[in-house]
Amino acid sequence: MESKEIADLADEVIEEHKDLWWIVRSGVRIAFLRSSKLKKSKGRLVCGECILVKENYKWCCPYDFMVILYGPCTAGMTEAQIKILLYHELLHIGIRGQDDDGRPVYRVVPHDVEDFRTIIDRYGIDWAEPYKRNQQ
Repeated sequence: MESKEIADLADEVIEEHKDLWWIVRSGVRIAFLRSSKLKKSKGRLVCGECILVKENYKWCCPYDFMVILYGPCTAGMTEAQIKILLYHELLHIGIRGQDDDGRPVYRVVPHDVEDFRTIIDRYGIDWAEPYKRNQQ
């Protein structure tokens, strides 16, 4: 379900990180969602994900991306950790180029390491570790 709380935190994250300001200027449309689902990938908990809305779904989904935070994984996180997670997910948003009409063609940016280098540099490689240890 859509979450105004997450959207408001994402706005704060964008304001705090100049490397994300282009998102506001570009007009990219992002849905911020919270899920009650427990999600795992390769045996590991998934706290959040950024999904590119495919072109053939635009008729029923007015967004370019969906940022989903999974409640069972994020419930014990501090607001600061949630904001780092949102920063991580927002770093996945990228532009591949432009279509024939000059509109941006979006893409999901892959990790440059297990996380993003900028997050590791700012917050350390284990920014969510105390929380993750409590969940195992």
